[in-house]
Amino acid sequence: MIRFGIAATTALALGACVSTADEKDDADAIVIGAAIAKTGFMASFDMPVHHSLQIAVDKANASGGIDGRPIRLEAIDNKSDSTQSANAASRLIEQGADLLIVTCNFSTGGPAATVAQNAGVVSFAPCASDTRFGPLGLGDLVFNLGMSIPTEGAALADYAMKKGWKSVYTLTDTELDYPKNTCEAFEKRFTELGGKIAGKDVFRNSDQAIASQVSRVSRAGEDAVDALVLCSYPPGGAMAALQLRQGGIDLPILANFGMDGDYWAKSLPQLSDFYVISPASIFGDDPKPEVNQLLADYRKKAGGNPPTGSFVYGATTFQLIKQVIEETGGTDGKKIAAALEQSKNLQTITGPMRFGTDYHVDFEWDVRVLKATGGRFSYAETVVPRNARALVK
Repeated sequence: MIRFGIAATTALALGACVSTADEKDDADAIVIGAAIAKTGFMASFDMPVHHSLQIAVDKANASGGIDGRPIRLEAIDNKSDSTQSANAASRLIEQGADLLIVTCNFSTGGPAATVAQNAGVVSFAPCASDTRFGPLGLGDLVFNLGMSIPTEGAALADYAMKKGWKSVYTLTDTELDYPKNTCEAFEKRFTELGGKIAGKDVFRNSDQAIASQVSRVSRAGEDAVDALVLCSYPPGGAMAALQLRQGGIDLPILANFGMDGDYWAKSLPQLSDFYVISPASIFGDDPKPEVNQLLADYRKKAGGNPPTGSFVYGATTFQLIKQVIEETGGTDGKKIAAALEQSKNLQTITGPMRFGTDYHVDFEWDVRVLKATGGRFSYAETVVPRNARALVK
């Protein structure tokens, strides 16, 4: 969800990196197609996934592949565009992709997942939040491997209450469904927990200024508001955070996963009292040693830090793919989907995952909370939201 330069820089670091197998084994290779954003506003979420998936593929190939078959990872840049996304998916499937990775945003990744569904190919949206990636939306061969919108909303609400922020002001970016629906899920769970929405306002990611919104937050009075909840993504979300602080709003800001990372905060070198949720910390201090090891591998391979915690999703995706191919003995779409639905103990770097027959997403997550102090982000704590599934719209 990023338009900043780091996306293109990171993409170039590994953009040409593709797994290869010996030519004699090529016909037997398992081909993972990736119709993803190497450029455009989704690149800072899709590319960390791609890089860590490449790391997992390379390691597997060095150990004999999956069931003795080599793995090939082929990617086409959809440029964060929905039409290009569908075209990329079609090309990859025509070229023999057995499984498909799609962009994590519904409006961009959805068209690619639909192409895969119609072709009988299982697709994965590794870092998506929208529950429409699945049987009740795009189809029974589509899986969402990220923290869902209900999970994010519940985690934000639980953490706000834990911090004693019982009266909050919400500022919602309405450019995409993702931030809008996340704040709606937050508001529902927060009020269920006894919290008060002291005020709410909206803006669009493309807005150049939010002076009116900042004024309304200020008029709400800091005595009546404990914190501000921001549902957005850069660059608009970064602009909002900057203008809130410039406008004298010193309230704690609690933000959704779309605001993960520190690359967008360069214009806020002293940013403090800012909290954001993520599946993992990119700062080397995640509570899971295996996540920190993956981060070290990522830095070595990509030549730099991932922009967001979505880098863990590439490893998660490969771990799931490996387990179900070994279980089913192949890449048949229906068999893989059935195995994912029926398995109750799928182990991944982000924890055990389970999928239902209605929603192809796991609502149970150990959600990281990261905190900025003096412009430096670090891991703060883990939140385990309860009954997030109840927040599905």
